[in-house]
Amino acid sequence: DDNDDVIGVIVGHLDLKIIHNIIQDNMIRTGYDIWLLDRNGVIIDGPDSSVILKPFPIKSIFEKAKNQEKSKEIIEKDNEKYSIILTPLHLKNS
Repeated sequence: DDNDDVIGVIVGHLDLKIIHNIIQDNMIRTGYDIWLLDRNGVIIDGPDSSVILKPFPIKSIFEKAKNQEKSKEIIEKDNEKYSIILTPLHLKNS
């Protein structure tokens, strides 16, 4: 409402196993790491299950994910270069 009080809750179900299988299949097929982030830059799925539900560790990518920005950049970490492509997805109900 106008006072920022919660007046209702909507609950939904999304089978993340299906999404996980798609991501894993694409990582195997392409040889690239694929990360799924929510609109807050929090990891939903990726190659390392120990970091699920944590903020993406690269701050610049984390911030761009939060801002729904499309981005291509090369970063260097531990003396290795990584190409990062960030593509926001906007899922709509059919």
